[in-house]
Amino acid sequence: MALSQRGREWAKLGPDMLIWKILQDLWDPETNPNGYISLGVAENALMHEELSSYVHNNLKLPLKGLTYGDGGSGSKELRQTMARFLNRKLHPAVPIKASHICITNGVTTGIEHLSSILGDPGDAFLLGQPYYGAFPDDLGLRPGLEVVKVAFNNTDPLSLDAISAYETTINRCHAKNQKVAGIMLCNPHNPLGRCYSRAFLVALMRLCNKHNIHLVSDEIYALSVFRTTDTTTPSSLTERPPPQLEPFTSLSSIPTESLITPSHTHILYGLSKDFGANGIRLGAIISQHNPTLHSALIPVAINSYASSLAESAATALLGDDVFTDWYIAENQRRLRGSWEIVISWAEKWGVKYGGGVCAAFFLWVDLGEVYRRERPERSQMKEQRKERGPHQAGLLVQEPVAAPVDTPSSHDDDDDDDDDDDIDQIVNDALLSEKIFLASGVGFGSEKPGWFRIVFSQKEEYLREGLRRIERALGLS
Repeated sequence: MALSQRGREWAKLGPDMLIWKILQDLWDPETNPNGYISLGVAENALMHEELSSYVHNNLKLPLKGLTYGDGGSGSKELRQTMARFLNRKLHPAVPIKASHICITNGVTTGIEHLSSILGDPGDAFLLGQPYYGAFPDDLGLRPGLEVVKVAFNNTDPLSLDAISAYETTINRCHAKNQKVAGIMLCNPHNPLGRCYSRAFLVALMRLCNKHNIHLVSDEIYALSVFRTTDTTTPSSLTERPPPQLEPFTSLSSIPTESLITPSHTHILYGLSKDFGANGIRLGAIISQHNPTLHSALIPVAINSYASSLAESAATALLGDDVFTDWYIAENQRRLRGSWEIVISWAEKWGVKYGGGVCAAFFLWVDLGEVYRRERPERSQMKEQRKERGPHQAGLLVQEPVAAPVDTPSSHDDDDDDDDDDDIDQIVNDALLSEKIFLASGVGFGSEKPGWFRIVFSQKEEYLREGLRRIERALGLS
């Protein structure tokens, strides 16, 4: 049966999303010892036993949960509980109310809703490089907006100096009569594992106000900050001198007066990361100053209904101050322990990494440099790959993305090494041959080749097995 043009385009993307096949063949030391280790998906397994036990002991499904409840925007009980929880944790300048919240079946859906409502097909949404690999699809695949990358060259993308790159990109869009609908941030940052400073957010708010565009902050890692002071010795292996550690600052905590039109600020939150509950599928759009946006969400919220089981679990969890305070603190402690393992590993093997990590689950590492150092026969592999052709060269496995367009990056025209155009795929092939999956920087808009994201929020046995497989793939052991 013939498909629409849109259907045909999506069908082309489907076969490349091989991550879903890998997730069905994950390693287990007893039941599947030959399976894949995944340190490429942003999942936090450090507190799964504790959360599972809590949900089993506290889930109470009311009779109302067997109906359509209060509609697609979420139950009154959950929105009130979510508002109270966020007021405790985000310290908003204006208290968050239940009416400011729309519950969705995940933050991904919330981003798509905002993109559809804030922009029209063909409008631009800006993403600073590197970015979370699924943002381009969330913003552009179904809403039809054009995702425009913002390149920073050698400037720290979280520094005040990076603001000028955003304005340059805005001006370039305007020069070709393209409307810029908004700027999308992930704070704390995925994949860099850092927090934006308050000064940066203030400057970006002013820029958005100057150009009359929206600012959207995905704060799904808000409570996964595990370092606030840096007692480590600066490493010569970091990409640049390590930046100062910044505390997490919610966009909602900054008063909008004189900075930005209040209706142009929006944040997102969910249970997937801070609570290690990707599978519960529950997120929230928080827009405090835009009742028209909430009106626009009503007809589309039917497509993002959260399950009443998920809502009941979230209501119990977020309403339990004693448990959540303990849970968040213990999760932060365990995250720091996992971070220390992967940092020690990188230092041991001379793996360059992005410095200043203090939040989320990630270490941004340059495996291309290590591979070139340890595997001088790479040029021969390159020629073999050319002879086999791209479809036989190995699995191209990365988190689902749509191809962003417009801004060229230094990755596109880097001439420092004749393997640069291939090193991402060469390393990816080597990793997969050892049955270890990492997310390639290609899917994150990396400006430099050879960078990958290691997710360290896994139990120690699993994490160390993954690191051993990376060593074998790179020729380190």
